[in-house]
Amino acid sequence: MRDAAADHGGEMGVEKAQAGASAGDPNGCLRDATTGERGAHAGLRGVAGHRTGADAPARALSALADSVLERSMLVDRDGHVQWAGPAFGPLDSDAPSSAGAPPTVTSLLSRLGETLDEKALAAVCAGATGQVLTFSKSGEKPVGYCVVQRSLPDTEHRALALFDVTDTVRHLAAVEKSRAAFEARLNNDVETGLPNERRLLQVLIEALRDDCDEPRSVGLILLEVLDFGQIVDLYGADTGAEVIQEVVFALSDALPEGTFFARTRGHEFAVVFDGETSNQGLITAAEAMAQAGCFDVETALGSCRVSTVLAVAVMKGGEGSPDQLLNNARIAMGFRDLPRRAGQVRLYEPEMRAALEARSRTYNELHAALSRDEIEPFFQPQVRLSDRQVVGFEVLVRWRHPEQGLVPPGLFLEIAEETGLLPQIDDIVMQKAMACLASWERMGLNGGRISLNCTGEALRDPGYISRLRREMARHDLSSEQIAIEILENVLFGDEEDAARQTLKLLQQDGFYLEIDDFGTGQASISHLITLNANAVKLDRSLVRNIETDRANRMVVEATLALSRNLGLATLAEGTETEGQMAMLHSLGCDYAQGFGIARPMPYEETTAWIRRRMNMPETDA
Repeated sequence: MRDAAADHGGEMGVEKAQAGASAGDPNGCLRDATTGERGAHAGLRGVAGHRTGADAPARALSALADSVLERSMLVDRDGHVQWAGPAFGPLDSDAPSSAGAPPTVTSLLSRLGETLDEKALAAVCAGATGQVLTFSKSGEKPVGYCVVQRSLPDTEHRALALFDVTDTVRHLAAVEKSRAAFEARLNNDVETGLPNERRLLQVLIEALRDDCDEPRSVGLILLEVLDFGQIVDLYGADTGAEVIQEVVFALSDALPEGTFFARTRGHEFAVVFDGETSNQGLITAAEAMAQAGCFDVETALGSCRVSTVLAVAVMKGGEGSPDQLLNNARIAMGFRDLPRRAGQVRLYEPEMRAALEARSRTYNELHAALSRDEIEPFFQPQVRLSDRQVVGFEVLVRWRHPEQGLVPPGLFLEIAEETGLLPQIDDIVMQKAMACLASWERMGLNGGRISLNCTGEALRDPGYISRLRREMARHDLSSEQIAIEILENVLFGDEEDAARQTLKLLQQDGFYLEIDDFGTGQASISHLITLNANAVKLDRSLVRNIETDRANRMVVEATLALSRNLGLATLAEGTETEGQMAMLHSLGCDYAQGFGIARPMPYEETTAWIRRRMNMPETDA
């Protein structure tokens, strides 16, 4: 049987709730703004008992009601609180907002602490539901409440309740703090604390926005510590780190306040200018930065001089991307045709990008050319000046491009050397040239000796001689039929240098050694003696004006005499006229090659040329 007292309490609670509703308190469970009585709350507990009995679920429902009403209030249409739960304290403890008027929602909420989100508070005062308010008190952790509001039917009031979501708010705050820390790590350089390249690009995105009538121009200055790798190698990583910090301090002092300054790479820094963007203005700023970035750092090994090189690039909003602006500055920084020196300022020009793109295309096409067998040898005859008999051919490389035709070596050999393709090209030329020489022998043609150009890098390759010997054996050729041409600068280095050792082995095998472009390099007489070469080739610059320039002629005569006294044969390159060849012969030069004899020719044309020189029918096999 149900408890009669519970039934009676339930009935009285319902009556009080109904009475409250008729008096502007439709829920019958709100405290009066003047008396603060809460009879309706007891009625709510009575209703719970009336429906469920005085058991555990009833007590739980009663506790829930207590919790909700603890932080609830009844608000009229003017934003005044007519009733409030005990968490807000007595309603009359605040001075009324106007004579006789109850307090406002804002004033009651302020009792919980200082709100951390004014926008959310304004939304709550306007009647929005679902807003989260965060409050803080001095010395305490923030607390958070989710505000739920509902208009009461048939009245101009609304009920407002705060639900404690402090744990969630604090968790989200911790997540946000972690996110902010992670974002800081993503956007800032750990060593210097400066913004990094990622943050730089974000700044450039904003600066280059083109959503205004007159897009603004943005200037970017890159700064690199000159020879930083050498500094680290000589003085150590700690000195390198000190140099970076000193650069940061120096530039921070030199730059105008508020200037965006970032460390983008190990020893590369970037500065953004969106005010002064004229070329001259940026160059002036860069020169000031270069001056600030020049100083001495004392180390255990002595004073270390630090200097910088800078690059300037400008872009107008809508003309390109932040990445492109940064790349433009880097292209200017690394542009090959400008020597790098301390304090230098390089201004980006579109021609720099065009040149870089052309080099990139050349490399890609050259790489493909190796697999498509587009590299071939050309042959330029060498004759003895005394009787004009053919003594051999210099082997020159050519690239037969399927669209561009014959590509001269000056347009691709430098790129091949820089990208590591030159050894492969040299091997291809060597193999094909030896095959051509063997073919001429089989046809009874006098090809003489072929001269192969060889770089210092190839001579330092441990496998070079073995590949040379293998190809010779493959085509049944002897070392006397092969000349190795080297530049003067290969002669430099210690006696034990790998290239010099390879040259000695080549001599022991009986190869003919020629020093190419003699007279334009830095080889000394002592090097010529120790190398024990067979011949020197006079550079074309010495031959060009030999007929008209007396001083030029005297230099050639002295060089020929020196070579003769050292037992070296001599060959003049770049001979174009009979007069040049006659004078060279009179001065004691042994051999010559040049356009005056024949231009470089492919295998088929060379074969026909030899036949004509030997008065042999060109139709012979």
